[in-house]
Amino acid sequence: MKLFNAISIKKCILAYICLLSLLTLTLSGCGKQDVSGSIGSEGPRSSEGNEGSSTENGTESTKDIDDTPVAVAHINDVQLPEAVINMKCFAVDQNWLYIGTYNSDPNLAEGRGEIVVYRTGLFSPFDPEPHIVIPYDVTPKPFKPYHLLAFVPDGEGGAFIYGQHDPLENGDLFTLDKYDERGDLLWSRDYTGEELAAEGLNLTSGAAASDGRLYLYAAGEGGTVVSFDSDGAIKASHASGLDTLEGVLVTEDDGVYEYGYVGEKQSFAALGRGEASPAPFPMEFLKVFGGRGNHMCLNDAEGLWEYDPETDSCSLLWRWDDEYVQMTGRDIEHLRYADDVYYVMNRMPDGETDYTRPSWRPGQTVTFAAVSFQDRAAYPGRETITLARTNSMSRYAYSSFGSSRGLSTWTEDLVRMYNRQSKKYYIEIVNEEENLKPSEKLNRVEMQILKGGGPDLLEVSDVFAPYMAEKGMLEDLTGYYGESGAVSLEDLLPQIREGGAVGGMNVLVIPAFYILTCVSKEPVPLEEWTPWKFIERCQESQMFYSSSPYEMFGRCVSRNLLGRFVDYESGECHFDSPDFIRLLEECKKIPTREVPQTFLEEADFVATDGMRIDSMSTYVMNKADYGKNCYQGMPDWEGGGHLMSAYDVFAMNSQSKCKEGAWDFLEFLLSKETQDKIEWGFPARTESFDRYVERSYRTCEDNIDERFYFLPISWRAPYQPEEEDFVLLREMVASSMYVQGRARNVVNIIVFEEVSMFFKGDADLEQTIEKIQNRVSLYLKEGT
Repeated sequence: MKLFNAISIKKCILAYICLLSLLTLTLSGCGKQDVSGSIGSEGPRSSEGNEGSSTENGTESTKDIDDTPVAVAHINDVQLPEAVINMKCFAVDQNWLYIGTYNSDPNLAEGRGEIVVYRTGLFSPFDPEPHIVIPYDVTPKPFKPYHLLAFVPDGEGGAFIYGQHDPLENGDLFTLDKYDERGDLLWSRDYTGEELAAEGLNLTSGAAASDGRLYLYAAGEGGTVVSFDSDGAIKASHASGLDTLEGVLVTEDDGVYEYGYVGEKQSFAALGRGEASPAPFPMEFLKVFGGRGNHMCLNDAEGLWEYDPETDSCSLLWRWDDEYVQMTGRDIEHLRYADDVYYVMNRMPDGETDYTRPSWRPGQTVTFAAVSFQDRAAYPGRETITLARTNSMSRYAYSSFGSSRGLSTWTEDLVRMYNRQSKKYYIEIVNEEENLKPSEKLNRVEMQILKGGGPDLLEVSDVFAPYMAEKGMLEDLTGYYGESGAVSLEDLLPQIREGGAVGGMNVLVIPAFYILTCVSKEPVPLEEWTPWKFIERCQESQMFYSSSPYEMFGRCVSRNLLGRFVDYESGECHFDSPDFIRLLEECKKIPTREVPQTFLEEADFVATDGMRIDSMSTYVMNKADYGKNCYQGMPDWEGGGHLMSAYDVFAMNSQSKCKEGAWDFLEFLLSKETQDKIEWGFPARTESFDRYVERSYRTCEDNIDERFYFLPISWRAPYQPEEEDFVLLREMVASSMYVQGRARNVVNIIVFEEVSMFFKGDADLEQTIEKIQNRVSLYLKEGT
């Protein structure tokens, strides 16, 4: 399909970086994998499926038990922990994964090189033995003597490898090699560019049939398809009958089709069946794959559909959010049907669709699944645990490399991870009506809880948790930690424990976090970084792209500085104190202005606020941009520090009818297994955090005492973290403070409303102080 992605220049650079720095997988194995113990075939279900039933409080099963076959996914989440330099191929074929790289082993003879292809079973441990080795001469330079263009698995554990010889010595000459399932070369054929219709360099993708035929193609407008017999002889070479060729697919019965676009319509045409005209697909979809018999599989965001091109009929196989599937349709990258099993691979959140240019990083996860239809009696419904979002707004969740995860949080991914492994409970995300305002949605959830009902779990990242805790809405989890065999409070980072505690109760669960901070060209010692020093600097020079009294006030209190003037236990406030009065007076002096970015780049002292640090890679990139020790932190009364923030924060409803199931989910989030899989931020568990920070390193093969970061050689000097960087990063985390969300933070709402009028000139200082003091005092009195 055509994919139109708006990619920033920085992301393009990072994608290029990752092209040179993908990862060897700690996964593989030899021999064909057998997953038949848990994967069988009962045939596809009807397009209607089984919706089942559930209740709000989780007292009924999620599905009714009947005799309709149910789609079941055998899932394997694979982390990619180490750097691979010069990746040449990445391919999936049924239950095999292939990774090919240039071998940089210094023990190779001078003037020699090799491409090594590793094969790993998707459901077996890794055995890092080379599967296929392609030797070549590395001279004459600077031309590479062999250029790998296409790697096509044959469906039986073997593969076709297509490439170009050294053009200086052999001219326009290409080669096709066939390897068997043991990695032995069966045959090799050479071709001239003329034989390949002058498209030799553009044939970078392919598909193989079970009888040994191969189809290489050049995608795009006016695409070309070249077909080969099982012995490598060219059978045909022709221009695609489509306006735009997207690919070639092969079905289980070796039906071969080219697919793409005719005009703006997704269309396909049969290969090897005469001059059949292109036909439109019956629906719009994201991807198309070969399927059962002579069927195709059409994937959209909702589910996987089976399409019969002979009868033009289409039926639903399963929905991606089905109880025993739990995958994301928008991320499906590979699927192949074989032996009654659908082998599926999710691309990673930051992955490009072209796996020769993946924007991946160490620690990211690829999800592989073998999906088949099973007897419903063996997979009965589980008890439903409901989870409601109380976010005040939708937010973009960004990865370390800045690509958006979408208008959402990571909640869906965490829920899917849990649902895949739980045999007893099923988490269902419940959402209020879409036409309601965020405040109305939050009001509804609160009223449900206060009446003794509501969801079992809450996502409260944007909510001021003390508000809900004071009203008895949130369960104290202290006793649950004490009895848990999977996680204790001592397993968590101290800052996570502090952030999850409200009024002496442990009510919040923070699975992952990131640091928000200021960076500057000329740092101030943290102990001196008070609001007064901060304001003084801003008065001396323009530090931000824009400034105003109101913006300055917001920056000054970002580390919850207003807490200095409120005593919730006694119900008293002190906004008439000299410090708060001075804060307003000093902020009022800040001019309202904006300056060109070039000015900021040339300024002696520049601070950038809201800088997100969620990995060592983002840490060292900012260090390269702004200089050593650039992390300034946020001002605070006794000296500066950093902010801790999170995409997702969970709590248990104190009125839940199934607290055991609700805790089972929260416990899962903080378990070592889950924490070690987190790659979108820093894990909350201490040992997992340490592993996350360190795992982007690898050891040089020729010197076990030398380690280098995963970024490629050309970028290594400015981006290479030093030992002190690890110390400083941990100090940033140690000095960080988790600040509650603003929704329902009544004190903050009152203060910001009144200071806004003051800065606009609609109220004088005395009036502003009096109104804040009176309004907050009244709120505290009513609340207590």
